Amino acid sequence: MSETLGIMQPLYQKIYSEIKQTIINGTLSQSEKLPSENELCQIYNVSRITIRKALDLLTEEGWVVKIQGKGSFANPDAKLRSKITGPARFSEFASSQGSTHKSIILKREIIRDDSIAKKLGINHDEDLLFIKRVLTLNEEPLMIDQAWLPARFFPNLLTEVSEKMSLYKTLATHYNTLVEHSQKELNVDLANQEQQKLLHIDTTTPVFIVNKIAENQNNLPIEVSEMVVRGDKMTYLIDDSLNGQFKLNE
Repeated sequence: MSETLGIMQPLYQKIYSEIKQTIINGTLSQSEKLPSENELCQIYNVSRITIRKALDLLTEEGWVVKIQGKGSFANPDAKLRSKITGPARFSEFASSQGSTHKSIILKREIIRDDSIAKKLGINHDEDLLFIKRVLTLNEEPLMIDQAWLPARFFPNLLTEVSEKMSLYKTLATHYNTLVEHSQKELNVDLANQEQQKLLHIDTTTPVFIVNKIAENQNNLPIEVSEMVVRGDKMTYLIDDSLNGQFKLNE
């Protein structure tokens, strides 16, 4: 078997994802011993170097614990540590982790809102498209996303949007619209009753509130959104370039 898949993805990453998924879904239980390196080489028909790269990555992220002289053992209690930037990248992030993800649409409707219209630079009496979703990873809710878009820019969007395709991919595919830039405002709060219910958290759990205005390739504001993110599962990273990113807590 080739040591790479397609053009870019090394095979060890695919093996890493497959083994990790067996740990996440319970096929490999807590402290269950993994096949030996030789056995994994035979299973995947690859070199020992490739298997070691996959196991090293699993060990680094905590999914596998190596015990000298005994072998490698599964650790389902590990937490995902990869970075995500929000709903626009959520499906790509989940897929790269070998994790199951869903975008559950709770509401889609046409509304009017003066404050949202002002942020979008449109008339206060123009129709807005409102979409509310819960984003889950491995059946666990992580985020609530609410988005408002100008109806005149995206006719029939409420019909086109689905749980099988991300909102931004829908905009790109059906409306030739790309989100090129966004401004975000971050706050921290305690979840209200509705948020507690949707995210399966209690009254003491903090949440990040991320308010965003997104612009298209022509620098026109096309979306106002509010994202509520579980503070017990996620950490917000800010680096020297002033770009913020979420990652899952360890």
